[in-house]
Amino acid sequence: MEKKQYHSSSYHRFYENYAEREVTDEHGATKIERVYVGEYYYPELSDEQFRLRKVLFPFLYVVSFLIFLLSGTCRVAANSSLYMIPFLAISVCIYLLLLIPMVYCVRAEKEMELRYYRYSHIQLTRYCLCQAVCLFGAGTAVLVGSLLFSGIDAAVLLCAAGYCAAGAFMLVIYLLQSRTEWQKLPPKNKRPDKSSYIRYEESE
Repeated sequence: MEKKQYHSSSYHRFYENYAEREVTDEHGATKIERVYVGEYYYPELSDEQFRLRKVLFPFLYVVSFLIFLLSGTCRVAANSSLYMIPFLAISVCIYLLLLIPMVYCVRAEKEMELRYYRYSHIQLTRYCLCQAVCLFGAGTAVLVGSLLFSGIDAAVLLCAAGYCAAGAFMLVIYLLQSRTEWQKLPPKNKRPDKSSYIRYEESE
């Protein structure tokens, strides 16, 4: 009878679709051996397209972030207004959250395990859409707030355009990823004997 393993929810999420078991090496030390036994996720892209995205997406991310910083430091009254705080704070948080999906995107093989698919596609797509909406909102808020309170000049237009441009780069990533078709490929590895299969459920 196999020994059931109990771990935290984050552990189950990270190692979902793996099988694990305890093994003893030649020195008598016990360690955990894990084998991925789940399905693989395969994007319907050419090898050149797949490699290009590994470069393009981080580039768009960095350019978007730099433009956001430039817009955020523009000396316009709107940037220091209370109504801008939610847009700026949320944008900074999403940029930070995007670091992990970007790393997975760069490191992913074309035939992806579930964890790589989840981060480099699902989370990347969601975060980029949220960031695009937030940055477009920031650009709109700068224009509307300036129109109502301080007036619009060249600096205001440049600041608003910067936020919108940063959002546009995020939108490009979202559109490319959301329109990518994926195939599920059968497992390559068999579940080892006396191993525990790791599942993840949202209610855990």
